[in-house]
Amino acid sequence: MLVVLKVGGSVITDKSRPFSIRMGVIDRVSREIAAVLSERRDLKLVLVHGGGSFGHFVASEFLRERGAIDAEGAYVIASYMDELNRVFVGSLNAYGVPAVSISSRGLFYIDENGVITGYVKAISMLLNRGLVPVLYGDVGVAGEGLGIISGDAISWFLAGTLGADRLLFATTVDGVYDRDPSEPGARLLSVVRLSSLSSIGMGGAHGMDVTGGMKAKLGMGIPYVRRIGEVIVFNGRRRGYIYKVLRGESIRCTRVVP
Repeated sequence: MLVVLKVGGSVITDKSRPFSIRMGVIDRVSREIAAVLSERRDLKLVLVHGGGSFGHFVASEFLRERGAIDAEGAYVIASYMDELNRVFVGSLNAYGVPAVSISSRGLFYIDENGVITGYVKAISMLLNRGLVPVLYGDVGVAGEGLGIISGDAISWFLAGTLGADRLLFATTVDGVYDRDPSEPGARLLSVVRLSSLSSIGMGGAHGMDVTGGMKAKLGMGIPYVRRIGEVIVFNGRRRGYIYKVLRGESIRCTRVVP
C-alpha cells in the first residue's frame, strides 16, 4: 500500500504570523503517523508538507518588492523551508518514524509550459528500504527563471507517477465546499469531480499564500487523478484524523474523482 500524505503548511504553522510553528500540532501529527506505521507494516508512506508562514511569507515579500524571485530570494526561501523541514523531520524521528528529508528543489522543476516534472526513482528506492521520504514546497527552476514549486504540485506528481493507492490532503477545513467555507451556508461536498471543477466556488487563498487556494490545489490533479487509487481532502487539525485516514477509517472529508 503506497500512500502520499500532503500536510498543509497552514496545519503545521500559523499563516497569520511569519515564521510561527505549531509545534504541538507537528508532534501530534508525528505521533499519529508513528502509531499507524507500527500497526501497518505493509504501508509505504511519502510525506509532503507546505510552506505555511515560512516559504509563503518570504516568497510573497520578494514578489511584492522585486516582482520576481531572484538569486537572493531563492537562497532565503530555501533556507527557511529547510528550517521548517528540519523541525518536522526531527519530530517524526523523535516519535520513531524513519523519516528522511528530501530536497525538492534538487528533484523537481517547472517547465516552460508550467508543468511540473522531476526524478522519482530515488524516492522509490528509499521506500523499498523502509524509509519515509519527506519532501516540501520549495523554490526551484521554473520556466526561464526561478519560482515556487508547490507542495500540492509535488504531491499530485508523485502520486500519479508512482501510481499511489491513495493521495491524502490534510488541510485546515473538513474538505471541499461549494463556496468559501467561511461564508454562511457553505456546504461540504462529499465528492468533487475534477471534470466539473469550474462550476464550484470553493473560495480562494487565505493569508500568506503564493500558490492559490483550494481550486488551484485540485486543478493541479487533472493530469494525474486517473492514475491514483483514491484522493481525499480532510481536516488535519482534527485530532486523530491523520491516524484514522491512514488506516482507511471513515472520516468527515471530500473524495476527489475524475
